[in-house]
Amino acid sequence: MARLPTCVIGGGPAGLATSQQLAARRIPHRVLERGDVVGYTWANLYASLRLHTGKHMSSLPGLGFPRSAPLFVPRALFWEYLRDYAQRFGLPVETGCQVSDAKYQGEGWRVRFDGRELEVGALVVATGIVANPRRPHLPGMDAFAGRLLHSVEYRRPEAFVGRRVLVVGVGNSGAEIGSEIAHAGGTVTLAVRSGANVVPLTLLGLPIQYVSYWVRKLPRRLQEVLVAGVAKMTDLRRGPPVLPRPGYSPLDAIPVIGFHLVDAIKTGLVRVRGG
Repeated sequence: MARLPTCVIGGGPAGLATSQQLAARRIPHRVLERGDVVGYTWANLYASLRLHTGKHMSSLPGLGFPRSAPLFVPRALFWEYLRDYAQRFGLPVETGCQVSDAKYQGEGWRVRFDGRELEVGALVVATGIVANPRRPHLPGMDAFAGRLLHSVEYRRPEAFVGRRVLVVGVGNSGAEIGSEIAHAGGTVTLAVRSGANVVPLTLLGLPIQYVSYWVRKLPRRLQEVLVAGVAKMTDLRRGPPVLPRPGYSPLDAIPVIGFHLVDAIKTGLVRVRGG
């Protein structure tokens, strides 16, 4: 059985960044990626996806984005960047390795994948937030004759042209996918349970995350004052919110970033159902 100091599960951004740092410290390790390419998840997310974080806050250690890259990097370019990153640093990524089990055994971990085993002293799980998508069971779902899919399975809007589509949830994926399908010719209804905070993609010409980075260094009370000011300014410029505001602050949960969904609701392309 092979023995190594460290194993990293996942060959996406977190796994590659971890691998680069391990390599910089000359720590032997392996990166196990379940897909057939580096950054497999990013190779298969919906085509129109763009990062909400500006490129200056989205690069991995040791390699920035090229000057020619747009401020908000599109999915395809980010995937290309991940592949270039792994090649540039010669990272030990092994594709097609589906980890089935990992157990701690006193002095280290035993990792099982594809009928093989690996013993390591330290294990880094870097599978990402979409590796195991949550699929809540809704009453009547088993009898539903239509198509059911999670946002991680969505690719392009063409398959939904002329169809009635219910989008459950108003996170950033739901907001972008719902408005995209509506603009392509689908009849979209958005199911909203508790509302959503909506913030601009940019503020004073800067990506909202750049502003948020500095705001979060301030005392909480001052943070709330600034957030309330942005909300008031947004309402004055764009009119009252079309989505109910939840009982929590944008500081406490990721808000909907950008007004693509709001604009689609205002023009009647997307209908909203609450409760």
